[in-house]
Amino acid sequence: MAAAERGMPGDAPEVRLDLLERRRVRRAGLILHESGHSMALDADRGEFVFLPALRPGLGLLSLSHDGRSVLLREHDASTSKTLCVMTLAEGEEQWFSAPRHEDYQHAVLSPDGTVIAVIATDDGVDTDVVFVSLIDVRTGEHRRIWQGEGAAPLSDVGVCWSPDGRLIAASYLYWDEELDDDDQFATVVIDRSGKALASRKRSYALNASNAAWAGDRELLCLDEFDDASNPRYVTIDAATGDVRFSEPYAGILEGVVAGRRIHRVAEYEAPSAQVSEYYTTDMDGQDRRPLFTLSPRLQPRLHIAPELFIL
Repeated sequence: MAAAERGMPGDAPEVRLDLLERRRVRRAGLILHESGHSMALDADRGEFVFLPALRPGLGLLSLSHDGRSVLLREHDASTSKTLCVMTLAEGEEQWFSAPRHEDYQHAVLSPDGTVIAVIATDDGVDTDVVFVSLIDVRTGEHRRIWQGEGAAPLSDVGVCWSPDGRLIAASYLYWDEELDDDDQFATVVIDRSGKALASRKRSYALNASNAAWAGDRELLCLDEFDDASNPRYVTIDAATGDVRFSEPYAGILEGVVAGRRIHRVAEYEAPSAQVSEYYTTDMDGQDRRPLFTLSPRLQPRLHIAPELFIL
C-alpha cells in the first residue's frame, strides 16, 4: 500500500542507509538531507531511497507541498541563475534569476505550487536590509513585499507558508541592542501584500519545509535563548498576535503534520545511540509513537510534503 494511504507504520522501521538504492521518485513524502546527500520516502512505494546526487554548487532548500518537486539554490556567485524548481520524477529544471544585489538564502513554494516565497539580503544598500519577495512560477515576475533591518540567515531557517497559502512566516537575523549581538533571530508573519500581522524577537520558525504551522494561523517557533536541553517552543497566533508557551520537553521538534508533532531524539538524550530515532506525539507532547530510525546515526534536515506524509 502506498505511503500516501498508510503513512509510516507504527513499529519504527529501521532505515539502513547502506542498503538503500539510489533512484528517482515521482513523489516524496519527506526528504532527509545532510552533507549533500538526500534520502526520500517514495510516496508511491512506501520505501526510503537515496535521490540522485545534485551537481556541485547546488543546494537543496525545500520540498514542495505535494512532494513532486524541490527548490534548489545555486551557490556560484558568478551566475545570475540563482533559484531552481526541479521535478523529482524527471529532473526537469526551471530557473529564476535574482535581481541585481539580491542574495537569495531560502525559498519555499506555496501550497498550490504557483508562487515562490524568497528571503534575501539586499547587498546594494549601505544598511543591512532583509526582505521577502514573491516570484510567480509561470511568468517569473518578482515582487518585493516586505523588508526590515537585518540579514537573511545562512541556514535552512527562512520562510514558510501557512497551510492555506495566505500567510508567510519569515525568520531573519537582527541586531539586538540589549544583548549587543547581531546574531539573534526574529520572526515576522506577513500576508501576501506584505502586511505584518505578528512578530517575535529571539525566536525562529521550525525548519521543515511545510511543517512549521499547527494550523492556518498558528505558527510554531523555538525561542533560541533557552537552554538547548530544555527547549521552549511557542505558538504564535497570527490573527491576534498572542503567544502560547509549551511545556518543556526533551528532544528536537522537527515539525507538525495533521495535529501531531514529529520529534527526533537529541544527542544529549542518548549520547551512545547508534541510530537516529524519530517519533510523534500529540500537540501536548503525550501519546508518544515510534516513527522510524536511521542507521547509522545522522542529524539531517527534514523536509515534509504534508499532502503525502500522513501519520
